[in-house]
Amino acid sequence: MRVITPFFNGFERAARRLRGALIMAVLLMLGACATRTLPVQVTRFVEPGFALGPAPRAEVVPAHPELAKDPDFVAFGNLVGERMRRFGFRPADGGEPDVRIRLDYDGRAVETRAAGPRIGIGIGAGHAGRHVGFGGSLGTTVATGGRRKVYDHRIHLSLVRASDGRVLWEGRAFANGTRLDLKAAFPVMLDALLAEFPGRSGETRTVEVPLEPGHQR
Repeated sequence: MRVITPFFNGFERAARRLRGALIMAVLLMLGACATRTLPVQVTRFVEPGFALGPAPRAEVVPAHPELAKDPDFVAFGNLVGERMRRFGFRPADGGEPDVRIRLDYDGRAVETRAAGPRIGIGIGAGHAGRHVGFGGSLGTTVATGGRRKVYDHRIHLSLVRASDGRVLWEGRAFANGTRLDLKAAFPVMLDALLAEFPGRSGETRTVEVPLEPGHQR
């Protein structure tokens, strides 16, 4: 019996390449299904002996008059009020509050170049005919990947005791280089800022907050 070894060797090489491609496809699928997160840098300051008593009445106010004119302030303020109710705060409902929650925020768009491979382009010349010829080449490298818009966002919250104006708690959250606009980033950043409320005073840390499916960080 004659065994055609090169044929079987070629078949085995093709099978190995196919297995490698299948493994790579599975890894890419798993990566696509992985939970995306938004890294938020959080810093909080807590007044020593921080305490407000049971079910303090609170109202959310703009940190400066111009912010009250922002069309998103009411929605953002309602989000802050809803989150604070989880910690026992209740709305003042027009009455005198025990604490005022000063809200400040901003977001700005920045443009950055998306990373991409660099492609080399070359122009060369060879022989013309059998005996007459010329040679040489000209080449350049072109960066691929276009520009994209990303955002830098900031949230600043202060809990101010209404009776004497004393700041009892203060927190800042930053999210830089995100593709989320402020409307999409605000609730995510707020959750990071209020995680383990009131938190450790003077500590700056990065909180990774899971994003809903479909959101790009």
